Amino acid sequence: MEGGRLLPPLIFLKNAWGNSAWDYRTTLRSPMFGPKGFHSGNAFANDALGALTRHWTLSGIERFQSGPYSTINVSGFDTNTDGSTANDRPIISNPTAPFQSAAVDGSFIGSAQGTYYDVATYRGGVAGVAAGTKVVVDPSTKYFTTARGQSFLHQEVGRDTFLQPGYQQHDLAIEKGIGLSYLKFERGLLTLRVEANDIGNHNNVAPLGVNIATLGTSANFNPVISRTVSARSLVLWAKIKF
Repeated sequence: MEGGRLLPPLIFLKNAWGNSAWDYRTTLRSPMFGPKGFHSGNAFANDALGALTRHWTLSGIERFQSGPYSTINVSGFDTNTDGSTANDRPIISNPTAPFQSAAVDGSFIGSAQGTYYDVATYRGGVAGVAAGTKVVVDPSTKYFTTARGQSFLHQEVGRDTFLQPGYQQHDLAIEKGIGLSYLKFERGLLTLRVEANDIGNHNNVAPLGVNIATLGTSANFNPVISRTVSARSLVLWAKIKF
């Protein structure tokens, strides 16, 4: 699975407990650096070295953050027959099958219970096949299965066991202070600054959709569609302090 992974399912009632959605295990940020520059006993040379090597500040933010936890679900299907279609989760049928594959019990889509159909095909995720097409499949050939009945609850995917993609961004700023005495002012400081946000233009991925009921559409497990809107940007500014 590109960009995310499913943690091992828990057993029986324990699968109703999981990691917090705010449980970011790793976050790293970088400090600021301001070199002292060079000095000279010669007044002219010292002024030149001051202009060229002093009052520089190099700073950056290196953000490396692990992804949040989320829950694989089947929102839209009342698999546990409790009257709600908003909080149910699928079962893992075949963990060796492709991760983006699922079979749905026919009773959820107007067919006989006990007969299973390919979710991606039904949702229009197969090229050249119209949405709503029902293709009978063996559920053992699919990673997930949406079965009906409370007898399957102990097989459900655990809550918050899907680890979403991580995030990283590299921001860099360079600042130079120039004393206005060089420009024949009595005092003051001219500060020039360049900021490069997301300098590497890293392709961060937003939280992926995890609804098996819509598998086969762009809403699920699609790092291209889920790309964040952040991108490299440059900011130039100058400031004069008296």
